[in-house]
Amino acid sequence: MKQMRKFKIGAFTLIELLVVIAIIAILAGLLLPALAKAKQKAVRINCASNLKQVALAFRIWEGDNGDKYPQEYAGNTTYPGVNNTAVPWNTQANAWTADGTGCPGEYTVFAVMSNELNNPKVIVCPADAERLARTNFTSDMVNASVKNFGTSYFVGKDADETQPQMFLAGDRNMASSTTVTTQPYGYSDANGATASAGGYVKFLGTNAGTGLLSTTTFGWSAKMHQNAGNVALADGSVQQFSSSALIQALGHTGDTTTTPGPNTILFP
Repeated sequence: MKQMRKFKIGAFTLIELLVVIAIIAILAGLLLPALAKAKQKAVRINCASNLKQVALAFRIWEGDNGDKYPQEYAGNTTYPGVNNTAVPWNTQANAWTADGTGCPGEYTVFAVMSNELNNPKVIVCPADAERLARTNFTSDMVNASVKNFGTSYFVGKDADETQPQMFLAGDRNMASSTTVTTQPYGYSDANGATASAGGYVKFLGTNAGTGLLSTTTFGWSAKMHQNAGNVALADGSVQQFSSSALIQALGHTGDTTTTPGPNTILFP
């Protein structure tokens, strides 16, 4: 009579199973930060691509309009799409007499270039959780309550192509304090000056003795690109700056504006 052989089925012991789980946990711990950094890098590259399109739109519009960028027509009734009585750039009669005034119509700089930009999605940074990309300039921004909520990018008030290093546009996540407020609109600083009413005008300065550069804490906030940001220059190029590189770049723009000051920025 033949005896049936009994086959012993192999299985993990409890210790072996715990060792496998531990190894998987260690590998995950090593890989997840790398994946997160890769995702952040991809988002920042996407933002830089958006700004490249924005810079190109500025250059095309400039070529068709007397070699001037649209923000240079603030207060000029020839271009009502940029600055009209219903949606003024600034809450004061003279837009640029003082630092720190409001700028509720900052978005109109982009709206006037709607044909060149083609789609308002390109004026929202993919890392900006407080702004939602729109699909139509007229219905979603100009004729709706969205307005400055429809863009993530600041505009350089005095950008001039003859000064290629001047700031033309860029990420709005700048602050002069390590504590970043959650105001829905643009700029906020350590002194409590916020843009809660919509849009803000600040001159950044060129060195440690002027504008916001008079404070040692000025730089990018962690709100969008983890203490970094992208800037489109007047020559159409896009640069990725750390906070220290941003300060250095401001010192090399060549902006000699005196009122309210050099490197005056319109924040949405």
